[in-house]
Formats: sequence, C-alpha cells, structure tokens
Amino acid sequence: MEDETLFIKFFGRKNPVLKVLDFLIDNEAFEHSKTDIAKGAGVSRATLFNIWHILERNGIVVQTREVGRAKMFKLNKANKHKAYSSRSFRYFP
Repeated sequence: MEDETLFIKFFGRKNPVLKVLDFLIDNEAFEHSKTDIAKGAGVSRATLFNIWHILERNGIVVQTREVGRAKMFKLNKANKHKAYSSRSFRYFP
C-alpha cells in the first residue's frame, strides 16, 4: 500500500477531485499540464477533464503560462477560501 497523506487519510480516496487537490498541494511549487496532473493524481485524463470545471469554478487552479500548445497550471495560493495550507493540512481557516 502506498503512503497516504494526511489529507487523503482524512477525506478518503474515492473522490477524484480530492486526489487532484492532494496532488496539487503536494506539488504546489511546480507548474503542471493537465496530463501531468492526471498522471500524478492517479486519475484518467477523461476523469480530470470531467472535473476540471469544479477546480476552476472554485479557484483551486490557476493557469500560469503556455508551453507550445500545453497550458500549465498550479495551485492557486491567492484563493481567498484557503481550504488548504502550504506545509500542513487545515480543514478551514
């Protein structure tokens, strides 16, 4: 069994949105393409594309730049809801 983060232990693994959020929190310093996010979070690209509107609507991801045709994204640290923290997990502020 792979190591689980506190975030996943608390919320569980079934929800792909939580898997993506966990990946983005763990890799907040880096920019990722949607393909990289899907692979790193352990969800299919089709699943990521189906839930992407949830991440954008809630301001969880922000596009940083474009590399060729690929758009790069990262965790939106400027999100006013701050349901996540940089190095430690917090449920809400």
